[in-house]
Amino acid sequence: MSIEGWLVFLVVGEIAGWMTGVIMRGGNNLIGDMIIGTLGALTGAFIFSFFNAGALNLIGSLVIAFIGGVGFVFLLRKISQVTT
Repeated sequence: MSIEGWLVFLVVGEIAGWMTGVIMRGGNNLIGDMIIGTLGALTGAFIFSFFNAGALNLIGSLVIAFIGGVGFVFLLRKISQVTT
């Protein structure tokens, strides 16, 4: 992936993290949401690659990153409930 591709990926992850923070309220600050969004973008891209559903444009990438972010936050919350 080129440098421009990585920058777009990071920006999409940051936006998805902010959106995830708005939807899945609680627990994280803006920086935490951005990190989770970036990890969610990775997770979403990984999961959607199994279904051969790659993003065709910026909106598609944002949707996949958002879904991955929400799923990542959900899993983190479930794990933290089990350990406490």
